[in-house]
Amino acid sequence: MNNPPTYRSWQPGDDDMLMPLIEKSGFLPDIEWYRDKFEDAGVMPEGILLAFCDGALAGHLMCYDRRLMIGDRQRRLGGLGVVYVENTCRGLGIGKTLTRQAIAYHRERGNHAVMLFTLTTLLPAYPMYQKEGFDTAVVRETYRRQVTPVGGPEPPFRAYAPGDRDRARRMVHDYAILQTGYTVEYIEAFPSADIAAELRVVEIDGRLSGIYRRRGTGAEASISNLAFVEPITAAGMLKMIIADLAQAEFSTVEIWVNNGHVLTPALINSGFVEGDPDPGVLMMKPLQDNEIFPPDAHLEMECCKLW
Repeated sequence: MNNPPTYRSWQPGDDDMLMPLIEKSGFLPDIEWYRDKFEDAGVMPEGILLAFCDGALAGHLMCYDRRLMIGDRQRRLGGLGVVYVENTCRGLGIGKTLTRQAIAYHRERGNHAVMLFTLTTLLPAYPMYQKEGFDTAVVRETYRRQVTPVGGPEPPFRAYAPGDRDRARRMVHDYAILQTGYTVEYIEAFPSADIAAELRVVEIDGRLSGIYRRRGTGAEASISNLAFVEPITAAGMLKMIIADLAQAEFSTVEIWVNNGHVLTPALINSGFVEGDPDPGVLMMKPLQDNEIFPPDAHLEMECCKLW
C-alpha cells in the first residue's frame, strides 16, 4: 500500500462494489438483504462506513439504531454490525478507525449506548473492542437435545405470513416486557425477509400467541427468537416446538440463550443439556450514562442483533 487508508460513508451506486465484500464476510445468510438495508428505518446512508486502500474497498461497518424501552422510559441504542476488513489491509488500524467513527456517529445522534455482537475468539477484534471501552453485557450459552417423535395431534405451528407482522410485533413486545421488564423496538424492522421465511407461529382462539425461528440443514435444527404469551407457558412452548421439529424430521435441536436467561430452567426440565462454552457475546459501551438497563435484567441478545 502506497498511501494511508481513506474513509467515507455510503453513496448511491456503492452496492455493486460492496456485495462481493459482504458475501465474502459471511455475516449475512441472505446477502440480498443488504440491497434492501434502508428498509430498516434504523439504518442510514451516513451510518454505512467504508474504508479504502489505494482506492480499493478495504473495510465496511454498518451502524443502526434501536430503542430500548424500560417501562415508560426510553433509551436509544446504537448498533455496530457487518464489520469486515480485507485480509490484505489488516494491521493498518482500519477496524479501530471504523469503530471510532461509529462511536462518534452514535454519539452525535444522541444514542445512550453502543452495542455489538462478536466472538471472544475473534482476534484482534475482541480485545480492540475492549480497549475502545466496550464491556461484555451478555454471554451466550448453548443447549441441545434429541428430537424424539411424539404422538398425538399435529403441532399447531404454521409458517409466518406477511399479515402476521403487526400482531407478531405486539406479541414479542408483550413477551419481552413480561419476562424482562424492557424491550427493544425495531423501528419498523421486524422481521427482514430472510428471517420471515424461517419464522413459525401459533394462534390460540384467533390470537397470535407464540413465535419462534427455525433454521437447519439435514437433521440438525437451530431455534431462536422465541416469544409467547398466555395461555402458553415456557414448558408448553418447548413441547410444541419439539413436536414441530419432529414433524419436520429433525433429529437434534440447538438453542442459544443468554446466561441466566428466564428460559433456562424450562430448557433443563425439557431435556436440554448445556453444550460447550459458546464464544458469542453482546458488548456495550455507554455514551451518556452507565445505567443502560436494570442491573438485574437479562438483556435479550437475539433482540439486539441486526436482523
